[in-house]
Amino acid sequence: MKQWRLSTEMSAPKLVTYPIQRDQGATEAVLAAFEAIGVDLDEPVELLFNQIETDGLDSLVDGSNRDVRVETRLWGYPVTITADSVTIYRPEDG
Repeated sequence: MKQWRLSTEMSAPKLVTYPIQRDQGATEAVLAAFEAIGVDLDEPVELLFNQIETDGLDSLVDGSNRDVRVETRLWGYPVTITADSVTIYRPEDG
């Protein structure tokens, strides 16, 4: 299994930090953050729910635990999701 170094451990620059709005779920915020950096979500190579358990992400991040931190890779980009924001980093090969 391939392991990824993500988030603050990466030397890659941040492309965007998108604040999660109070009326917005984590999944919606992830999609909005990718739209903010110009990823065409009308024709994604992989749908978001094929890359991450979206219901689980929403339950985890939208819950009362403000210390939650999810690190993953979506559409080839390293991503950090907290209760407050979605941060997308430049891919290592990008």
